[in-house]
Amino acid sequence: MKKNKKIEYCQCQLRRGNSEIVSWIPKQYGKVGQYIKLKNRETKEWTDGWFVVSAGSLLLDHSTIIDRENDHKHARKASDI
Repeated sequence: MKKNKKIEYCQCQLRRGNSEIVSWIPKQYGKVGQYIKLKNRETKEWTDGWFVVSAGSLLLDHSTIIDRENDHKHARKASDI
């Protein structure tokens, strides 16, 4: 993979058995009806069998997703008395 190439992510609703999650995944894997595997951030283990239920049309790069993920921390600091 080229280092200067930005990977675009789309937000997807995923289902595996009775579990449902929403996650940002690379757009090439965010195809409705497709089964994918996810990597756990903490354990680094892969889990197979996640079904893509829906995929959003908004595409973001990794750094933007991380920035948005941390927004709640800044909002809380600004709003706490």
